[in-house]
Amino acid sequence: MEVGIATCDTSRQELDTSKFVHDPDLVIYFGNGDFLTHGVAQINKFAPEAVVLGCTSGGQIQNDTSIESQFSAASIKFSSTRVKAAKCEIRDSQSSKAAGQEIGRQLASEDLACVIIISDGLATNGSELASGISAELGPNTVVVGGLAGDGDRFEKTLVGFGDDLQTNMVVAVGLYGKDLNVSHGSRGGWQTFGPKRLVTRSQDNILYELDGHPVLDLYEKYLGDDAAGLPSTALLFPLQIVDPDVPGSEVVRTILNIDREKKSLIFAGNIPHGWVAQFMNASHHNLIEGATMAAKDAAKERSDGELAILISCIGRKLVMNQRAEEEVEVVSDILNGIPQIGFYSYGELCPSEKGGKTRLHNQTMTITVLSEKV
Repeated sequence: MEVGIATCDTSRQELDTSKFVHDPDLVIYFGNGDFLTHGVAQINKFAPEAVVLGCTSGGQIQNDTSIESQFSAASIKFSSTRVKAAKCEIRDSQSSKAAGQEIGRQLASEDLACVIIISDGLATNGSELASGISAELGPNTVVVGGLAGDGDRFEKTLVGFGDDLQTNMVVAVGLYGKDLNVSHGSRGGWQTFGPKRLVTRSQDNILYELDGHPVLDLYEKYLGDDAAGLPSTALLFPLQIVDPDVPGSEVVRTILNIDREKKSLIFAGNIPHGWVAQFMNASHHNLIEGATMAAKDAAKERSDGELAILISCIGRKLVMNQRAEEEVEVVSDILNGIPQIGFYSYGELCPSEKGGKTRLHNQTMTITVLSEKV
């Protein structure tokens, strides 16, 4: 397995393809929406036979650096692992499960080892997408990925497959064969605060009421003057939700949009009725500790990986601000400096533990380490 990572500062408008491996099987990219079309065209010209996919982001991760206004791409040439791509339309959040099932059907095979999936960050219900693909593929295939980002703007996200770049699309690449090693980790570092509240009214990923009160009113109370910046300012106060009857079912949910007329919040994943919710916040120290634990989890089985894919939530970047690079540096140190590519997302997809089903996470650092047996 050979890996080459190239970057392009958008002011130069030129991707340094000299850093790519020759004749790659797969190219994954992340970048600024304004430059995406130009960058993808350069990749397709350099590697016309490769599977090429990627998305817009809230910033890119390359090796031990977090970069803002650039376009980054990883080229990968496998020794024996086979590569197959899939895509489908995702019309809205209600069609997310069907989209996951369709991707699963396109990629299903007995020797499928791993799927990397990327979806529109604003139209997708990540919980349903994960549920759909897991139902088709079962527990023996590791499914990882994320929801495309748009920084703190929440206006438009793009997903690319080949030379096709558009909204409302989900793409994936299946990696096949017995020689591929995959390990992963996903941790947050956020803490709960304030009272626990019961989800008294919700529908899929739309939350209307907590303890019988309009949830938008509660958020505006906590945000104060920052409420005018919703939905982006709500990234500083995600929700932890938990099934009170299932120990260890805690997940974090991030807001994607608001409906002021209905006083509701639209999340990246489901908020089930009857679950218990609690507000969260974070410090820089705790977020770094979360990234550290994710890297240690990913390195437990494969400390000798050949590529690490990092997907970190845009909320983490907003909290850490200029110090966001520190979580990338600590991951690089733990993974012994293996090549890293990644982006800041609107949601992360990864199993919570080895052999578990893929779930939607928010506000986590999610790491996938790939390598091939020699």
